[in-house]
Amino acid sequence: MLHCRSPQSPGETACTDITGFGFLGHLMEMVNASQVAIELDLNALPILEGAKETIQQGFLSSLHPQNFAADRFVHRRKVCCIADRPDILLGLNAPDDAAVVTVPSGQVMVQTVDYFRSLLSDPFIFGQIAANHALSDLFAMGAMPQSAMAIVTLPYSSASKQEETLYQVLSGAMQILSQANAALIGGHTIEGAELAFGLSCNGLATADQLWKKGGMQPGQSLILTKPLGTGTLFAANMQLRAKGRWIEGAIASMQQTFRR
Repeated sequence: MLHCRSPQSPGETACTDITGFGFLGHLMEMVNASQVAIELDLNALPILEGAKETIQQGFLSSLHPQNFAADRFVHRRKVCCIADRPDILLGLNAPDDAAVVTVPSGQVMVQTVDYFRSLLSDPFIFGQIAANHALSDLFAMGAMPQSAMAIVTLPYSSASKQEETLYQVLSGAMQILSQANAALIGGHTIEGAELAFGLSCNGLATADQLWKKGGMQPGQSLILTKPLGTGTLFAANMQLRAKGRWIEGAIASMQQTFRR
């Protein structure tokens, strides 16, 4: 943790978690958000034994590239639409260590998370599909989406390639979130062998109007909102045994937004 306090008065006035983005990265965020200048005594910083030697050898934190890619995404995306809701106190419009949301009086928060590897080569479409998949659990409970946090595994590549992949997958997801009036409020990135993406989603509902699995009654009819078969089609596609038009039809169905 990095705390900020005045010798003249007790209590912290600012604080940040310095894991992942590093000391200087988080310190610059504090400086920019506080609109102040800072003077450092490098000799006074507590540093683990061996850290200076590894830095001199050119080693950086393994999280360094992805965190800068995420930071650049926020700045690029500011030219586009980031959903603005009064119940989002802290989100991507003012990034901090954690997002802060409020739950209106008389409502409950419904939470869900989904995460899976990419089924296709287009990261934008994959972002749309993953967002729809995550939001569907909220709609199934009778909740209206409020906010979401992203979880991204970026394939090993150059920094510019990772930045573009992140931009595309999050842009696709944000398009679907925007249609549901939900805000992307933060997330986390790591590196891995292949692209994977998911969302932790928050929704709002009235407690006595939640839809649960145990509410079926005799004589009712079943209603399907989308055709079945996407799982088996993509299983066949991974073994090159699915026709192109089959997969195109499945992708088009998975891009359709669930609406109440």
